Amino acid sequence: MRLSPLTYLGFAAPGFFMALTAIPTYITLQKFYVDEIGIAAATVGLVLALSRILDAFTDPLIGWMSDRTSGRLGRRKPYMLLGGALCAISLWPLLQPNNDVTAAYLFTWISIFYFGAALIQVPYAAWTADLTKDYATRTRLSGYGQLALLLGTVIALGAPQAVEGVEQQLYILAIIALVAIPVTIGPAVFLVREQKAVTPPSGGPFDALLLPFNQPRLRRFAIAYGLNALGNTLPLTLTLFYFDHVLDEDPSAPLLLYFLAAMAFIPIWTYLGNKIGRGVAWQRAILISTLAQFPMFLLGPETTNLFYISALITGACLSAEFTLPQAMQADLADEDTASSGKDRAATHYAFWSVSINITTALGAGLALSLIGWAGFIPGASVGESANVQPKSAVWAIAIGYACLPALFKMPAWLILANFEKPQSACDTNA
Repeated sequence: MRLSPLTYLGFAAPGFFMALTAIPTYITLQKFYVDEIGIAAATVGLVLALSRILDAFTDPLIGWMSDRTSGRLGRRKPYMLLGGALCAISLWPLLQPNNDVTAAYLFTWISIFYFGAALIQVPYAAWTADLTKDYATRTRLSGYGQLALLLGTVIALGAPQAVEGVEQQLYILAIIALVAIPVTIGPAVFLVREQKAVTPPSGGPFDALLLPFNQPRLRRFAIAYGLNALGNTLPLTLTLFYFDHVLDEDPSAPLLLYFLAAMAFIPIWTYLGNKIGRGVAWQRAILISTLAQFPMFLLGPETTNLFYISALITGACLSAEFTLPQAMQADLADEDTASSGKDRAATHYAFWSVSINITTALGAGLALSLIGWAGFIPGASVGESANVQPKSAVWAIAIGYACLPALFKMPAWLILANFEKPQSACDTNA
């Protein structure tokens, strides 16, 4: 069936909320707990890694339960509603901590938040496979979702600039995110009509972890996807450190350009994905972004303007790295349904969620441990003051932000070579 505009709206809405929380929880929060709260960088990296590893156990269970749920609300919506409630409960203490904050406090609230986010993300992502089997429509559906995500990202970057100080900025983001929960989850629940399962799946809750062993194409894609995600996590973790200690620049304007470029290029990558194949288009985006990011380790306060060129290029490629893989994952879920007779899209997306959690944990832990080993001093400045940041730490931030991602993204680029466009199940008309 054809998708109505309201279905596109309902599908895209949760992406807006998830982006609003991604900026504070993936970027701002790490630096805040290191510089403002005073927890060691390596400790924050370890806490974030452990919380992500915990998700590796909960995500398959969420996917397994979602695939088997039946009722008036369907298979996906009950979990999204519960996830919204848990996110609402955990966001405030996470973004507005009291004065007596420990690593255990951070671990508790970030774990609750990640669990709530997974309850939204895993069933929500399964809709990409549930709602349409048409190749072009599926790419457009992913594009709308990522457009909402990037719009939320732009607001999350711009809104806090009305106030000074990281703590006040996190306060603004917490208020906006709490308001956004009912405003975004509501349309998803009321506007999206779920399709009935073709065949109720069987098996255990952790079958998601076994999928790559039985499906060679999925295994190949999973390796490329994980390596690329790891390459993306390193600069994401170090973004604010890079601007603060390498460029000595307010990140607002360049990051805004970065995400606006991503929004502008979504229609282009959607067209290219349908024209030349999603795998080919994604592979090209990986290569272009890696080559554009690598020279950033040479930049400094006197060459900050050159960063805008790189931000424009890498931002333009970001939309491909968000949009195309999600549609390809839906194709792989279709292949599984065709070969096994089991309609288990959420189980598939639980596997991808586990992959992201593991790579995020590894990337955050590696990035923060790297600068910790290099002698990073929380709260220290760059310059000639008594409390100065060691040059070794500054170089570690620059290399971790710009160079290390290539060690993971280039193998992903090679693995995706000749990853042909799937046929049959995903090429029928919706």
